[in-house]
Amino acid sequence: MDEEFYITGLLQGDEQVFREIFEKYHTRLCYFASTFLTTGQDVEDVVQETFVKFWQRREHFPDLNSVKAFLYITVKNRCLNIYKHDKVVRKYEGLL
Repeated sequence: MDEEFYITGLLQGDEQVFREIFEKYHTRLCYFASTFLTTGQDVEDVVQETFVKFWQRREHFPDLNSVKAFLYITVKNRCLNIYKHDKVVRKYEGLL
């Protein structure tokens, strides 16, 4: 399958195209997220949320490189947000 097939499929809301992209990147994104997070459930949640956002914005991707970039950047940003939040929680738990 070529890039045009995937982009057209995303524009048309083709769930099979989404499923193929999901299967291609899910494991890779979980591994990537696990470099930031320690809890396996957090890793899965971040990756699932990322794919939900991807599906909601599927019409905004001109090529597969932008899809890949979106997925990785979204996972990274969400992981960093969780890390920052946990850091604040630990700080205030220490004060109690």
